[in-house]
Amino acid sequence: MNFPFYNLFVGGGVAVGYLAADAALVGKPERLHWPSLCLLALAVGAMGSVCFSQLLGVGNVFHHPAFTFLGGTIPAAMVLFLSAKLARLNVETILDAGAFGISAGHALGRLGCFFGGCCYGKIISFGTFGDHRFPTPLLEAAGEFCIFLYLKKIAARRNLHAGQIAAEWMMLYGGLRFVLEFTRGDIRGNLPFYAFELPPSQVLSVFLALGGLLAFYRISNNHRQILTLNKHGM
Repeated sequence: MNFPFYNLFVGGGVAVGYLAADAALVGKPERLHWPSLCLLALAVGAMGSVCFSQLLGVGNVFHHPAFTFLGGTIPAAMVLFLSAKLARLNVETILDAGAFGISAGHALGRLGCFFGGCCYGKIISFGTFGDHRFPTPLLEAAGEFCIFLYLKKIAARRNLHAGQIAAEWMMLYGGLRFVLEFTRGDIRGNLPFYAFELPPSQVLSVFLALGGLLAFYRISNNHRQILTLNKHGM
């Protein structure tokens, strides 16, 4: 009997992600709503992940469901955004907390991919040492953990604006994922999501990084305008 390492690490990743996001909301009114928001986002994310895999032809919803990280993360983030808006909460604060949660949880969850044998890397020849697979899941786990530590560090800045944590995660993870996709050796889908001979997840990572860059610029620009108005109004 094989030990279910995949289930252990993915389940642990969900728990760690929830706790990391909850810790980021300590002392904020949004924390009271986080359990329900998180549960809704997880449900939508899981469904989106499976359906996206079905759309790409790498899984079957009813017989052999497969999961894609970006295919679940994007709809989950949209649900968080809309739910926070409807509840009249600070959307940026919720998304920032989500960025802490997703980076910490995904770092642990990718270890499950390594032990489960999915999301594997290409085979590389090391001459007399034989052929070995590139440790793509381990590098992504390490990268996400470094992103989490970086976000924790910049969160201590006094001049950091709400929403910038989420924007920086989008830029950093988008860049990390784009690079690591070149090392992947598994099947990741086909048309119509291939563009410029890039796999779907690599295309999505480009849009993710660009979206983070635009969001960061917008947030920074809005606060500069507010400071300018306050200065002239004094």
